[in-house]
Amino acid sequence: MRSSASPRRLVQESSEVSQPEGFRPHELLGRGNPAGKLLYALYGRDDAKNAGQDFNARNRKKHQQKLESGWTPPPVDHSRSRSDVCPMTKVNVRVPKFGRRAPDSAADLLAKYKGKKTVDAIREQQEIEKVLDKSRGPPLARGKLLDDREKARLAKFMEYNGKPPREPTQRELELQARQRAALRPRTEREELEEMFAKVVREIDERKAFLDDMARQGRYNEFAGTIRGEIAERVREMSRIDQMLLNTPD
Repeated sequence: MRSSASPRRLVQESSEVSQPEGFRPHELLGRGNPAGKLLYALYGRDDAKNAGQDFNARNRKKHQQKLESGWTPPPVDHSRSRSDVCPMTKVNVRVPKFGRRAPDSAADLLAKYKGKKTVDAIREQQEIEKVLDKSRGPPLARGKLLDDREKARLAKFMEYNGKPPREPTQRELELQARQRAALRPRTEREELEEMFAKVVREIDERKAFLDDMARQGRYNEFAGTIRGEIAERVREMSRIDQMLLNTPD
């Protein structure tokens, strides 16, 4: 069963026992734990006052030793009085003050809105503007008109976000035309050989990837997946090879 005695009661009980002079109960446990902090808060409040008294006594002792050694403090100059000190003049700041403006009278309001147009004048001006708008026709373009070629160029410029590809020259267009004319349809065997070479490249790429992961110490992380992909492509190679055997040259 835990004891319900408080730290204050424990210290009071311990103080009833004969203790040496200068016994400080708040230093029993130190200040590095909650109980020690509580004891210091209860019994250590005079430490600052005692420290000040110690400093005062030490300073008095040093001062007395200096006096006994023949040292005398410098004399105090009493010739100057407070009247010799220049008093500070009060700064006067002039703050402008503005009064409240009087409200407008009825005559002022009438004079303010005297220049407003009447309803008849506004309607007459609207009729004149309608006649002028009909006679003017559609508004003319301020700049140079764009033809279809320029519109196509701007559309392509916007399509590629301001960086359109370079237009091929006439020589490049002729070369591309000759190359397309020289191309002939590939045979079935050539297509199978290209597929076979592509599968071989994919297998080599995955083997190189596994070697790279092994050097980095991550081989087991990718080994199962990559081996499955390699096995799938090996089966594809076998199927293509069987098709090549059955395809005439």
